[in-house]
Amino acid sequence: MNKFGERLRACRKKNALTQEQLGSLLGMELGDRGFSGAAVSDWERGVSKIHADNRIVLVSLVKILHLHGGVKSLTEANELLEAGNYRALNTHERELLFPEESLADPEKVKARPESLPLWASLSAISAEELRSIMVNADDGPPPAWPRVMAAILQRGTNHFTAARALTIILWIWVWLLAWALVTPSLRWPFPGRDEAAWSLALYAIATILIPALIGVLTNTRDNPFWQEHGMVNTWNTW
Repeated sequence: MNKFGERLRACRKKNALTQEQLGSLLGMELGDRGFSGAAVSDWERGVSKIHADNRIVLVSLVKILHLHGGVKSLTEANELLEAGNYRALNTHERELLFPEESLADPEKVKARPESLPLWASLSAISAEELRSIMVNADDGPPPAWPRVMAAILQRGTNHFTAARALTIILWIWVWLLAWALVTPSLRWPFPGRDEAAWSLALYAIATILIPALIGVLTNTRDNPFWQEHGMVNTWNTW
């Protein structure tokens, strides 16, 4: 058993959690199916290890152990990570997991996005995960954007489901429909009155139909703005 595995097992036993329970809780934190008890056992025995690039798994693991009492301080968290040759918690991660111990200067904390751009939303990335990715990317040499894009693509493919693929296809069809309805009205000058009337009719249909379709496809359930105004579309489960 390696040092990381020894510490992980000791922390888990402090929690009085089984390997299966720890894997399940980790899945709940990540929003996926989690890890099996066998996977956790392999980590503890040193048969396999969490890849250093999969930072969100490491941070989530520390968070779960902390919430259940297995990791009680920032020092213990960093000792666990460093035992596996992982980087210690950075400023943002400390603020998330150990706000009472964070030594970060508030004036030096970088502003982080509170909402997600569309490309990040389609990749199934939460605001917290996006912040973590951007902070981690800053640790390497410039430019940081290739590391951000690689991490987002990796995260997105890990959560790419049939429902999400259908959503992307529907968005493409809405775009094509908007193009088909609006483009005729841009073909100036019109050959005749009939063509002009038909183009304006298509444009009028587009002004009603396209916003309605966008409203149906937009996920407002996870957006704080729509939640605060009580305008969440409960029919969208994508």
